[in-house]
Amino acid sequence: MRVSSVISSDTALAKGYARGSVRNTVFGYLSHMAGKLSANAQQRIALLQGYTTNVGRLNSLVEQYANGKTGLDNLNASIKRLASQMKISLMGVGLDQMSQLCGAIEQTAARGSSQPQKARTLREHVGSLKFQMELAIRTTIRDDEETQASKKKEKASGQS
Repeated sequence: MRVSSVISSDTALAKGYARGSVRNTVFGYLSHMAGKLSANAQQRIALLQGYTTNVGRLNSLVEQYANGKTGLDNLNASIKRLASQMKISLMGVGLDQMSQLCGAIEQTAARGSSQPQKARTLREHVGSLKFQMELAIRTTIRDDEETQASKKKEKASGQS
């Protein structure tokens, strides 16, 4: 057994891994939750979680832009490029509201205004995007749990 593959219990507890639960996403949903969900809900959550890395990257670029003194043009171009790619990708899977937010981020990055004003607007848009992503995950989980509960209730009433 390799030493690097073993995590001591102190390190695991310090990082928040309690009794074998593993962090599955940036937003902190645990992997054991996926076993309770239907296949459609698991697929939808996996799709949404695939975008969390891009949202995190976009957030990082915006924060670098907001705190940067030099190289702002390069950061601005990276923000526009990533927002454009995400806009097209989100539109392709039917997440139109998040796609529109990415379009707003792209437009804000393309506009000419002062750096503090642009940074404030970009932060607001990225915050909205993160909220919408988290809301979509929570809504998917809640809807699936309600569907499973109603099916279980129908099954129980049909047997009695």
